[in-house]
Amino acid sequence: MRKKIFFWPLLCCLLAPSLLYGGEISTCLYHVLSLEYQEKSVTVNQLGCGDSPAVCQQLILFPDFETTPNGCIDWTVEKNRKLAAFFTLVSGDVFQGAVLDSQITSLAVVTGNYMDSIVDGKKITDRELLSEILQKNGGDVIVTLTAQKSDGKIATEAMITEILQDFTAEEFNLAGSTVSTSIFWGRVSFPGLLKLISHPDVQAIERDSRLGIIN
Repeated sequence: MRKKIFFWPLLCCLLAPSLLYGGEISTCLYHVLSLEYQEKSVTVNQLGCGDSPAVCQQLILFPDFETTPNGCIDWTVEKNRKLAAFFTLVSGDVFQGAVLDSQITSLAVVTGNYMDSIVDGKKITDRELLSEILQKNGGDVIVTLTAQKSDGKIATEAMITEILQDFTAEEFNLAGSTVSTSIFWGRVSFPGLLKLISHPDVQAIERDSRLGIIN
């Protein structure tokens, strides 16, 4: 069995939301079928990309490592440190990857244990909702903001603007908000969900199961 212990510290960095997407390159969701470590290739089922419908297409991806003149992976290069999660993959894992021409340019593992850690963080406790957003790379959610001190209250609209200023339309599509209860709602992708979870002004994320319109 291949030893992976040297790469686990790097995985913590990889799972940061900012590393789950790559500029204009589409972020896709994959299910691992098999890996070839010597050839640095992974055979996957592509479950979907961004807002595109799931296609369940089988692909062989090649992490685009930069190497030294003697052919070794250059771990001083930032891109290679992001790709270190490749060595933690096993058959059955699901991961997010930004790809271009069948080459993985960024990679983040989404294992069962990682999903458990998200639920344990208490901001999203609905494991079924989390799984749905992961599998479909999208879901309708209601986001509750943290309570603000009366002597330093920030308007809900301003808070929402501040929270979503670094989101793309693919990551979160705002559908509405209400000041009285300090919530907003819309459709979120999995990378967008992780960015919401990491924001200090977000208190809770729940399934949007409203019956009718919130005034």
